[in-house]
Amino acid sequence: MLTYDYQVQSVNTKEFPGTECHVAYFSNTSPQQQQSLIQSYPSRYLLSLSTNNPACEIGSIFCLYNRKSFPTFKVNLDALSYSKVHIDPRVLILAKNTE
Repeated sequence: MLTYDYQVQSVNTKEFPGTECHVAYFSNTSPQQQQSLIQSYPSRYLLSLSTNNPACEIGSIFCLYNRKSFPTFKVNLDALSYSKVHIDPRVLILAKNTE
């Protein structure tokens, strides 16, 4: 059995730069706010996801949305290269195939 040592917590925007997160999930922040928060984060090794970024041109790396009642996602390659997070290329191909 695998076990993981992680915690899930809600963090407000003022506290975010001082946290030691590895993943950030943005649910109600605008893409501009996401971009600002990500750039203010001290570590560039941050995986970011959003459900409030349909264009996926700035802000989070992964943008989750529904297309014709099916969940899908886009990848912001600029945000991915900035973050220095390694994503398996098969995930990037999967995202391209959903567009």
